[in-house]
Amino acid sequence: MSDEQVPDNGNPPPADEQPPAQPSAGVLAFEALYEHDVARHAPLAVLERLVQLQAPPREAAATARQLVQGVLAMRAELDQEIQALAPTWPLANMSAIDRNILRLGLLELHQATNSAQRRAALHAAVDLAGRYGGESSPRFVRGVLGRAAGARRPADPTGDPTPPGINPGHSQAGGGER
Repeated sequence: MSDEQVPDNGNPPPADEQPPAQPSAGVLAFEALYEHDVARHAPLAVLERLVQLQAPPREAAATARQLVQGVLAMRAELDQEIQALAPTWPLANMSAIDRNILRLGLLELHQATNSAQRRAALHAAVDLAGRYGGESSPRFVRGVLGRAAGARRPADPTGDPTPPGINPGHSQAGGGER
């Protein structure tokens, strides 16, 4: 038996060595945008190749196309927003993985119409960062997109400007008036 052959012992390969059975739209879009960023391949052509190779459900492929087109259309604005949210990390110095996950995450936050969609966008981006990025990528992505999501959070529907847990009629512990 050659080194390249693996005996078939009836056991499937470990989960971390198997491709996902059904790639999500976010994974497909990320892979296409990353390849475009790093190798300068046409992103929609990359996406079509990935769709042929990975055979995702039609809906996932269609959503991935919309995500790629959205990031391409808004790339300058997304990049400006990333710079504003992470001013100590110039885009050129940021890993291509983190940069493209942030672009996708911000696009999905822009498209979110409620808090559940914002949470889903944040979690999807953090999951991508955990899967593809370095050890600190999930924390970095969560921090940047968390700030962006917080900025998009609607005002308190009760109209009460007082933060929860603060009673405006009583002084705070530790002192009198300032």
